[in-house]
Amino acid sequence: MAKWISSVFLYASLPLLVWGQSMPLIHHYDAETIDSHPQHWSIAQDSSGYLYFGSQGEGTDQFDGVNWRWDRVPGTGAIRSLYSFNSNIHWGGVGDFGHFVSDSLHSFTLHSLKDQIDSTKHSFGDVWQMVEFQNRLYHRTSDAIYILEEDTIRVLESQDRLRGIFTVGNKIWVQRENSGIQRIESNRWEDIPGTEAFIEDRLVSILPYAGNQLLIFRNRGFVKYDGETFTDQPSEVDDYLREHSLYRATFINENEIALAFLNGGILIVGTDGSLKKTIIEDTGLPTNVIYEIYVDREGTLWATSVDGMIKVLVNNPVSVIPEQNGFNGIVSFIESLGDTIYVGSQNGLFFFEPGNEIQKYPGIDQTVYDAINLNGSLFVSYPPGLLRLGDNELVNLYSDGNYSKLEPSAAFEDAFFGSQSHSIDKIVIQGDSAEIDEVLRSESSEFRDFYVDGDEIWAVTYQNEVIRKSLNSNTLETYIPDFENEELPIRHVALIDNKIRLGTDSGLFVYDPKSDSFQPDSSFNDPGLNSTQVFQFEQCSPDEIWFRNNFLTKRAVRKENSWEITEIPYRLIGADNSIENIHCNPDGTAWFGGEGLFHLSDPNWTYKHDFNTNITAVSMPNDSLVYGGYGELSETPVFSFENNELRFNYAAASYIEPEENTYRVRLKGYEEEWSDWSDETQKDYTFIPEGTYTFQVQGRNVYEQAGAIDSFTFTVLPPWYRTIWAYIGYLLITGGIIYGGYRIRLNTILREQRIRDGIARDLHDELSSTLSSINFFADAINSQKLDEKENNRFLSLITKSSREAKEKVSDIVWVIHSENDDWENLFLRCKRFAADMLDAQNIKYEFSVRDTLSGRPAITERKNIWLIFREILTNIARHSKADQVDICFRMKSGKLHIRIEDDGKGFEPSEIRSDGYGVQNIKERVEQLNGEYSLKTKTGKGTRWEIYIPIA
Repeated sequence: MAKWISSVFLYASLPLLVWGQSMPLIHHYDAETIDSHPQHWSIAQDSSGYLYFGSQGEGTDQFDGVNWRWDRVPGTGAIRSLYSFNSNIHWGGVGDFGHFVSDSLHSFTLHSLKDQIDSTKHSFGDVWQMVEFQNRLYHRTSDAIYILEEDTIRVLESQDRLRGIFTVGNKIWVQRENSGIQRIESNRWEDIPGTEAFIEDRLVSILPYAGNQLLIFRNRGFVKYDGETFTDQPSEVDDYLREHSLYRATFINENEIALAFLNGGILIVGTDGSLKKTIIEDTGLPTNVIYEIYVDREGTLWATSVDGMIKVLVNNPVSVIPEQNGFNGIVSFIESLGDTIYVGSQNGLFFFEPGNEIQKYPGIDQTVYDAINLNGSLFVSYPPGLLRLGDNELVNLYSDGNYSKLEPSAAFEDAFFGSQSHSIDKIVIQGDSAEIDEVLRSESSEFRDFYVDGDEIWAVTYQNEVIRKSLNSNTLETYIPDFENEELPIRHVALIDNKIRLGTDSGLFVYDPKSDSFQPDSSFNDPGLNSTQVFQFEQCSPDEIWFRNNFLTKRAVRKENSWEITEIPYRLIGADNSIENIHCNPDGTAWFGGEGLFHLSDPNWTYKHDFNTNITAVSMPNDSLVYGGYGELSETPVFSFENNELRFNYAAASYIEPEENTYRVRLKGYEEEWSDWSDETQKDYTFIPEGTYTFQVQGRNVYEQAGAIDSFTFTVLPPWYRTIWAYIGYLLITGGIIYGGYRIRLNTILREQRIRDGIARDLHDELSSTLSSINFFADAINSQKLDEKENNRFLSLITKSSREAKEKVSDIVWVIHSENDDWENLFLRCKRFAADMLDAQNIKYEFSVRDTLSGRPAITERKNIWLIFREILTNIARHSKADQVDICFRMKSGKLHIRIEDDGKGFEPSEIRSDGYGVQNIKERVEQLNGEYSLKTKTGKGTRWEIYIPIA
């Protein structure tokens, strides 16, 4: 019943509404979209640009430009009022008030200030209103004013019900139910002379204007106060205010006020009381029930309702004719006749005048193709034929033609042209009839578009042919423009700057008379016009052209001898939709029709606002939140190297068209250049090296205006193996390695020294006695005391001793030579020695190496093994009188096994002299090699040596 009554009131006042004017663009964030309670009471915006909406559902909804968030706080009741004060968002609820507290992880709580109030005054009703005055925040309940100043709250009680609180100059005014409007002076109530007449009326708002105060009452309407007297200001909306429960009012710009109603939507009025816009359900508003209105920093009007939030772009020059009275569908043409705008669509012909409702022309219910204004009459083409509108009458001129497009010509005063699928006709108006003359036909393809330039027709077919027909000489020429992609269509043909142009999907082309061909148009220095789809264009004046290029609306303005192209301010005209018609008004405004009918009231408009870009979240891969976008971090976050993957979420606090906001980012210290602009609202970084970095993000809105930069600094610790303690450990280990290497080198040097000493000892031991004997024998010969026989004997001894000395030197040289430091050379030398020694004594032998030994023997190993072998074989050759010797080298259990066995005369072990060099030397050398040996011998039974030497 209540809804029906509101509708009765609404339609009873329709004659006062401005239906014919276009409406601001409206976006509805319903309860399903925001995933929250549908009803909201209040709105505020914080210093970061975030928007807050007080909910009926115990808490607030928050919008950052990307995401909606509902912070529900059970027990608080509805949030009736919100206010940004001293860097905090203050809230007023049911019997309580305070401010929001948020930590850096985006955890919101509603902090109550109730404990700062005298306990005897804790019981109060809803806090419906807050105002700021002289750094104090005033909270209005139904029966008291609670004044917050720093950490103190004073209470001013009232015996009368309080209806509203307002700032007026340097005073605070309050409306009391039975006392009228009073001001607060020194914590007491004082009457204001002249306000007695307003006791029964509801004061909705007091707005400063032109040095005065503009009071807006629910019933009385606008009243001016000049500091002494109150003067009624009649307006065009006085009746509407009384009938639709005016609830809120606020300035939307210097000259316009928005009025919100509990059952009448939103009105935009001038400060002079003139009605500018009526924004209700029938003109695009989702509901007529409005509780609060608020203008954000970009001049966008926000409203709360019974179903979510409503965004109204009241300060934007782009507006739209709402769908009403059957007006909808694709706009086929826009034309003006006097002050009336005519619009065609598939649902018929529509028209409107300023101040009047958009109406459907009676009798025309089918698709209307096109219309032109000729000599004060409007000629309309639709399926049944050709009509003329003029002098409030409708005349059917011709019923056999079905013209998709109509074109006038300056060369023909009472004629125009129309195109059908395969023909173009000249239409001559003769009274209430039309004479039709076919002037051009195309049998091979249908016509897509045509233009009449004086006495020439330029037509475009669906096969990308351009046909030029002279109406005077009847000459006809056909052109096929040279496109890189022949399948890209020609969309439009018309005149710009007295030259025929083609709008194609490959850019703009111009007819060149010298080459008699179409060439890419270089008149406009714009990449889009040079290479992408040009769907439509219209020259409004010698210095202004409108283009529809690649789903963007562009304006070309002549600057001296060149064209300046602008498209950013017009981004909201048919964004991502088709615009098929452009109509220029004499006042400089323009209409754009396609999927909707758009009006541009100020082509020179530019966006002039600042906005924030906010990092809304920093998280790790496991969705662990590090930073939630609120509050100040007490210190720079530090992450371990294992947690060096971070995700940054961000949003721009520009709400014109937030889905079109773009962003660029960089991680200073890791990448110094900004990224390209992107619509991505998050950035992931993986495997961030150790160091300190600053993530920066900058948003750009639909008008390509860049916002402020937000940043987040953090440190990634090195992995444990790159910490200072690890480097100290590395230093110690390196020092240990160097010292160990030094010790090894030193031991090697000492070992080599010992080897040298051993070699020197061997040289001394092996050669000293031999050389002394040689020297003795030589002295004996030189003494001349010996006879010839003795001389010969001493010479023989010298020869023998020299041979032995040579062999010993040869052995030592062979041992220390680097070319002989492998097992193969050692076994080869042993085999050769055995052959030389045993063959000289006619002793047969068997020499074998059973296994292959890897690596290289140490010099001490080679020397001792060789000397052991030589000693044994020398003894066999000299003393054994053997016929057969078996020699075998093999590996056994990690040891070199040497077995030398003969079948000689043998001897008794007890006969071995302890000072004998042979066996004793062998024993000592085996012990030097940490080896073991066994000697088995017996007289007449031969001898067998078995030696075991461990090999590394």
